[in-house]
Amino acid sequence: EIGVAFIDVRMPEMNGIEAFKKIRAIDADLPVIMMTAYDDPLLEKEAVSLGAYRYIYKPFKISQLAAIAKDLLNLK
Repeated sequence: EIGVAFIDVRMPEMNGIEAFKKIRAIDADLPVIMMTAYDDPLLEKEAVSLGAYRYIYKPFKISQLAAIAKDLLNLK
């Protein structure tokens, strides 16, 4: 069984980085994929430095998600 969290970078109540930090406090090993429709290199750098598994841009293709899923399965 593999868990994964998909988090949008921009959300109404808290941003994705804040949510990512809360997830990390609960489960340090859960792969987190950050996604956004906005080009913000600083947020991308922060997410990656915090350990985001991937940072992807919307709209994304199903083939991207399939490749990420395959990578995750190969890790376990």
